Amino acid sequence: MTSITFTDSISLEKWLRLKEVLVIGLVGGIPPIPGRFLRNLLYRSILVRMGKFVRIEQLCQFVGSHQIELGNRVHIGQCSFLDASKLATKFLWVTMFGFMTMFV
Repeated sequence: MTSITFTDSISLEKWLRLKEVLVIGLVGGIPPIPGRFLRNLLYRSILVRMGKFVRIEQLCQFVGSHQIELGNRVHIGQCSFLDASKLATKFLWVTMFGFMTMFV
């Protein structure tokens, strides 16, 4: 007898998107003071890497967050939208100065 797990029944991409939507839905709209702390804590679980002193404002959207790296001292302003879902390359990397570099 074989058992079917939850992750077997849903593709990896759909599972990552669901995790992304849940985390962003939980903490994305929380006001600045408690929200920044909670966003930094929970967004680390959906991003590839998150550097030191990262500041993510409320109502930001991430699509394809499993392909996004945030460097040190990055500030993502309110209502920003980062989409790495259709990249032909492997990662979207955001640096302190706001440049976006794609790595193969």
